[in-house]
Amino acid sequence: VLFRSVRNLQRISDIATFLQDKFQIVIISAVYPYFEAREYLNSICDEVKWVFLPNVQDVEKMKFFVKDFDVPTNDNENHLTLYTLGKTIEESVTPILDFIS
Repeated sequence: VLFRSVRNLQRISDIATFLQDKFQIVIISAVYPYFEAREYLNSICDEVKWVFLPNVQDVEKMKFFVKDFDVPTNDNENHLTLYTLGKTIEESVTPILDFIS
């Protein structure tokens, strides 16, 4: 399952690069749980911006829970960690729009 997940993330990354060449701005909504998959996208795509939405609820029972998720570090300007629990849609969207502009 791990190999298939990484392969699928690489496909998403390749498609994003293709779309970026045509349209310049691409937004992907996907879970990139592995550091290597995120680094792959960073290496082939220009100006990647990561938005990490931590789930602070009990996710152990969720169907697609990733037990070995590599939590992103907030060590550069291309990364935003946003906690949305208890926030309105507007309160959640505004920081993302500010971050990508």
